[in-house]
Amino acid sequence: MDTLATAPDDVRSRILQAYSTFHPLTPEHFPDSLRKDYEWIVIQLTKREPQIDYQGRVQKGSVEVTLQHMRNSTGVKIAEKLLQLYYAIDRYVNPRGQPTTLTNKVTKNSLFDFDASGTKKSTS
Repeated sequence: MDTLATAPDDVRSRILQAYSTFHPLTPEHFPDSLRKDYEWIVIQLTKREPQIDYQGRVQKGSVEVTLQHMRNSTGVKIAEKLLQLYYAIDRYVNPRGQPTTLTNKVTKNSLFDFDASGTKKSTS
């Protein structure tokens, strides 16, 4: 969220940087009520095929290619949905409003501290 909100680039570049943090997540990491939002984001970011060279190597991934062809206004909608999802995850993980990893300080691994049911994973 820090990158998405504060990076100096346009929204599409910020989304690409943010994607590098959340791309390992799958819909199964989300509670049922939030899965469709995450799936919508991924679908929007992967509409185009990756750019492949003549030897079959990926030169640019589908997200990068999609973002290059995306209107800034569409990027804003995706960024807004990411922010809504972020707050929804925080409410889900912490329904009583106590400060959590998500609301105190966003770290690259903060979403991975919780399992698909929203339960904090054991650190031992």
